Amino acid sequence: MKALKNKVVLIVVILFSFMFVANCVSVQGNYAFLSEKEIDFNKDYEKKPQTIKAEYSIPFVLFPLGDTRASRMSSEVIQKACKENGVEFLTNTQINSSSYYFFLYGEVKYELVGDGWIEKQAPTKKGK
Repeated sequence: MKALKNKVVLIVVILFSFMFVANCVSVQGNYAFLSEKEIDFNKDYEKKPQTIKAEYSIPFVLFPLGDTRASRMSSEVIQKACKENGVEFLTNTQINSSSYYFFLYGEVKYELVGDGWIEKQAPTKKGK
């Protein structure tokens, strides 16, 4: 009975180890300034009070279902962060990448965390 239990445990461990072929997280970089468009530094900008967060992922089913090059993934997550949060540019930003594979399915994900800046609005004059 004990030998059968040991064999079952061994089979489960082997199957479990093959299920997760890879699981990896790495820092792609820390950046002082990021933007996907030209910025006019003659204008005044103010930092948004909340931290900006965004993620962009591409699934795998036997092969990637999109462009997984680091340059493309970084560009997509920067654009997404600026667009979703309405910011002009990002500072003090870190981009992390992670990936995992489970049998034939997997995912590559880029996550961004940083400070967002918006154009400072002129104070509005109140009517009399």
